[in-house]
Amino acid sequence: MSQKQNDYFADLLEGEGPQKRTVEHKGKTKDVYFRRITGGERVKLARGQRVKVGADNTMDLDISDMLINRHQLVQFCNVTEDGNQVFAKVEDVQALPDWLVTQLAKHADDVNKDLEEAGAEKQ
Repeated sequence: MSQKQNDYFADLLEGEGPQKRTVEHKGKTKDVYFRRITGGERVKLARGQRVKVGADNTMDLDISDMLINRHQLVQFCNVTEDGNQVFAKVEDVQALPDWLVTQLAKHADDVNKDLEEAGAEKQ
């Protein structure tokens, strides 16, 4: 993630360090640490996962392609208050924590929803 994105999202990313969890086994415990995945790591995890739709008329959907599409939506739509793009490339979006990418994509959907609905009404 570039310094520009670090600065832009600094207040949201504060405290995003590893999270402690305790693992128990046979009466013993150990503290282990986990971090949140990035948007890009979510895409890697989704590669090769396919969803079949329907029984007779099947269609393969590659989940990673769908995630990349969401990341591109964030890249295209997320701008500063004066209208400048926040992300120069999709990899900048993918460097963000997945939870943040998901929220940004939902807001991008919401902002663009009225345009999609208006197009559907004209047809």
